[in-house]
Amino acid sequence: MHNRVVRILFIIGVILLVVGIASLFVPIPVHERHGFKAGPLAVGVETVEHEKVHPAITAVLIAGGVALMIAHYRDHRDSLCLCGEDFSPPLC
Repeated sequence: MHNRVVRILFIIGVILLVVGIASLFVPIPVHERHGFKAGPLAVGVETVEHEKVHPAITAVLIAGGVALMIAHYRDHRDSLCLCGEDFSPPLC
């Protein structure tokens, strides 16, 4: 059960990392409608602007993804450590 949760967190970390990197390059379209209505007549214009995600949000996505991937690595490394008492933990 524990390995499954850790694997899911790793996958979420990879997704966050990919979305964070993609947000640096892929703009998000924002649709706006402007106009007025006078009786039965309506005049309007729809504008589309492409905006990039704020750099702080991108940094949070990338850092969160990397943190989850590092947590998976550390947990995976600790579960594979078969060192005896003669070895210090950094050598495992």
